Amino acid sequence: APFVSADFPADAAQRPEALRADIINGVSQLLAHGHRLLLVYPVPEIAANVPAALYKEKRFNLDDFVVETPTTEFRRRSAQAYAIYDAIIGAEIVRVHPEQLLCSAPPGACGVLQDGRQLYFDDNHLSAFGAGLLSDQVVSSILAAGWLEMPGPP
Repeated sequence: APFVSADFPADAAQRPEALRADIINGVSQLLAHGHRLLLVYPVPEIAANVPAALYKEKRFNLDDFVVETPTTEFRRRSAQAYAIYDAIIGAEIVRVHPEQLLCSAPPGACGVLQDGRQLYFDDNHLSAFGAGLLSDQVVSSILAAGWLEMPGPP
């Protein structure tokens, strides 16, 4: 069965709800057939190119220059995706929330550095360091769900 229905509305105003319904229906079909689902929620976007902004901050000694996204702004921008993901119901679902990893310091904001290292490659793509942290979060979540077992020593 197609993931997006053949009768997708021509009216642009109706498309978000139709897309939401198609996503939920398609994923529900996968779950009904015994598949497991790993849902990685949205990664916060930053309003500036992070490396360039950090360079300017350092180069020009801009102590009051802030490179971050307020958590409230991230939640507002990602509310539709969260609503779709949260509407997907099933026993074999692992949910990973990058916000928990990326929006903890400073409080109330999605920062761009952790332990002095950049989390972002540009304004919305994680750096290798940031992607590694998210990958660790994914693996930990899968292990906690019992989907994988860590091999013991030989």
